[in-house]
Amino acid sequence: IDALPLPLSERELYQKLTIKPVYPLEQIKETPGHLRVQMLNKLKKFFQPLPRHCSLAQDITKFIRSGYETRNPMSPRYRHELNMRNAELEQATDPEQVAKCDVDSLRSGLLVGMSGTGKTFSVQQILALTPQVIEHTNYKGAPFPHKQLSWIKIGCPSDRGTRALCAAFFKAVDDLLGTNYARNYMKDHVSPSSLLPKWGIVALNHSLGLLVIDEIQNLNLKIGRAHV
Repeated sequence: IDALPLPLSERELYQKLTIKPVYPLEQIKETPGHLRVQMLNKLKKFFQPLPRHCSLAQDITKFIRSGYETRNPMSPRYRHELNMRNAELEQATDPEQVAKCDVDSLRSGLLVGMSGTGKTFSVQQILALTPQVIEHTNYKGAPFPHKQLSWIKIGCPSDRGTRALCAAFFKAVDDLLGTNYARNYMKDHVSPSSLLPKWGIVALNHSLGLLVIDEIQNLNLKIGRAHV
């Protein structure tokens, strides 16, 4: 948690989140009309944060930071608990066993709104305020080689399967850290039930602070209700 940036004030959030296209006045005056029309495309990148965006940003910051409050990687007690959780997840063979693993500090939330209102873009802009990967070499003078994942955002695949969702998570981690989880875990004979414990192990070992799943309504509840 010490490596995370400090929470921003409302004023700082407005400044960081605002996106205004640059239109040099002199350039516009000298540009022919048929080309000026094309310059309107820049308006698609315009973003003016509203109070609800600042509130969402504060909530996301709290989600990330609260997930680390009980996780001190230099604490012998936490390292012991981490090893125990890894062992529990290794032995888990179905979603119910995964759910029984000790995850006392986890929180969850749901962002709901009409399609096309900018939920995905807003969340992405807010997440970008926090470094996604923090690489540690030492902590308070002690060696500490560790790559911390502050957050990951994945899209729920359109095929609505839990297995595809697991694949999306492993690929996102691989793309960020250069690991090979997708290749190692996504075997043809492996069921979604056995993939979920691997998901938990990867999240624990890389100190994942926040997982965001976009378009979660794509998940087929008849297949994935128990897994969720």
